[in-house]
Amino acid sequence: PTKAVCIGRVIFFNLAFDSVFAILWAKIYRVNRLFAGVKKLKKVVIKQSEMIVAAFGLILIDAIILIIWAAVDPPVPRVMREVFVNLPAAGVGSLTVVECASENSIYSDLTLLYKVFLILSACALVFGAKRVP
Repeated sequence: PTKAVCIGRVIFFNLAFDSVFAILWAKIYRVNRLFAGVKKLKKVVIKQSEMIVAAFGLILIDAIILIIWAAVDPPVPRVMREVFVNLPAAGVGSLTVVECASENSIYSDLTLLYKVFLILSACALVFGAKRVP
């Protein structure tokens, strides 16, 4: 893979995950707010635009981390090892194992922690809405 492919894989995976979970989080947040209004016997109006802004805000946080990662310490292809194989049909050959990696793992750790935050906060919202009679 090229350097662009390594960066593209990281960005695509992270933004795809964030898109799914940010929209799910916004939906759970909306349900939680509606049930909170029912408990207080208040009319609750939640605009669709509020949920879109919330979802894009959650995606934007990870996008900023990814942009900084791509600018400061982008993942680049590195040869990990070379494996020699003997295939009856093709003969003797070698396979090169290439991995995309950065010098520092802080950016991948940050994106992972952010995803854990999204999942745990969504779980907390679900359990909050679950207590509605």
